[in-house]
Amino acid sequence: MIPTTPRRRLAEAGADDGDALSFGGGPIDTPPAPGPRGYRTVALVVACALFMQQLDATVLTIALPAMARDLGVAPSQLSLALTSYLVALAMFIPASGYLADRWGPRTVFCTAIATFVLGSIACAQAWSVASLVAARFLQGTGGAMMMPVGRLVLLRSVSRDDLVAALSWLVMPALVGPILGPPIGGLIVTYFNWRWIFYLNVPFGIAGVALALVLIPDVREGDREAVFDWRGFALAGAALAALVFGFELTTRPTALPVTVGLLGAGAVMIILYLRHARRVPHAILDLNLLTIPSFRISVVAGSLTRITQGAQPFLLPLMFQLGFGISAAKTGTITLASALGALIVKPIAPGLIRRFGYRDPLLIVVVVASLGYASCAMFRPDCRYRRCSLS
Repeated sequence: MIPTTPRRRLAEAGADDGDALSFGGGPIDTPPAPGPRGYRTVALVVACALFMQQLDATVLTIALPAMARDLGVAPSQLSLALTSYLVALAMFIPASGYLADRWGPRTVFCTAIATFVLGSIACAQAWSVASLVAARFLQGTGGAMMMPVGRLVLLRSVSRDDLVAALSWLVMPALVGPILGPPIGGLIVTYFNWRWIFYLNVPFGIAGVALALVLIPDVREGDREAVFDWRGFALAGAALAALVFGFELTTRPTALPVTVGLLGAGAVMIILYLRHARRVPHAILDLNLLTIPSFRISVVAGSLTRITQGAQPFLLPLMFQLGFGISAAKTGTITLASALGALIVKPIAPGLIRRFGYRDPLLIVVVVASLGYASCAMFRPDCRYRRCSLS
C-alpha cells in the first residue's frame, strides 16, 4: 500500500503537473493564515507576475519573423529560443517547492520575478541566436519559480473560505495577457523594434516585486530542514534538457549525430533517474503519483493536448507573415481570436461541469478543438482579398 503524502493528496485533488511534482508540500497540511489585506490584494499581486509571463509568451510569437531577419537566420531556427525557455521550466519547476520552504515563498517569488526581468533585458540585448537562447533560458529559470511559488503564496496567505474566489481573481489576468499580447506585439514589431517586446516586462516586474514586498505576508510553513534531492535534480534536469533539445534538432538533418547523441543521453539519464527514484524516499519527481489513475490520465492526455496547443501560437504567425505576407500588426489582430474564445467560454465551463460532469463535455470539446486546429490547414492567402468559395 502506498502511503498518503501531501503531494499525493495534492494530485488526487486535481492539481496540475508542476504543482503536484514540486518538492515540498507545506500548504497542504497546515491551514493557511488569512492575509491581513484581503484575498483580492494578494491574488492580484500574484496575478501581476502571471500576466507578465502570459503577455511575454504571446508577444514573442508575433515577433519571430522580425527577430529572425535582424539576427540573420531563418525563422525556424528561433524555435530554439522557445525551446530553451521550456527546458528551463522543466528543470526548475520541481525545485520551486523546496526553495520556497527553505527561503520563504515571498523571497523566492520576488527573486523569480527579478530573474525573469533580467532575462527579458538580456533577450532585448541579444546579438545572435546563441545569446538569445541563453537569455531565454535565464528568463525561463525565473518563470519556472514564479508561478508555482506564486500559487503557494496565495495558498498560504488566503483563508480557505476565500481560496476559490482568490483563484478566480488570479485567473483573469492570465486570460487578458493572451488577448493583449498579439496586437501589442504586432504594433511594436510593425512600428518600432522587436527588442521593445522584452522591455515591456520591466515595469510589470518592478511593480510586482514592490507590491509583493509591501502587500504579501512572508508566511513560512514548510520544512526548512528538508534534504534536497540534488542527484535527482541533476539527472531529471539533464534528461529533460537532452530530450527536448534532441527532439528540437530532429527537424535539421545536418545535425543528425548531435540529435542521436542527445536523445540517447536523455534516454540513459531517464533510466538512471528511475533507478534513483526507487531508492530515495523523497525524490524530486514523485513517480508514485502516477499510480493515481486520474492524475496519470491527466499527465498523458494533457501532454498530448499541449503539443497541439503549444504549436499553434508558433506556427500561425509564421504562416500569416511569411506565407501570406500579412503584416505583424494584422497578424496580431487575427491570432487574438483564440484568446477571446477562451475568455468567453471560461465563465460557462463551471456550469457545464456541474450539469454534465467532466467526461462528456471534455470529449465534445476535444473533438471540436481538433476540428478547429485542422481547419487552419484550409487557410489560403487569397482569402484576404476576395470571398473564398467552398465550391
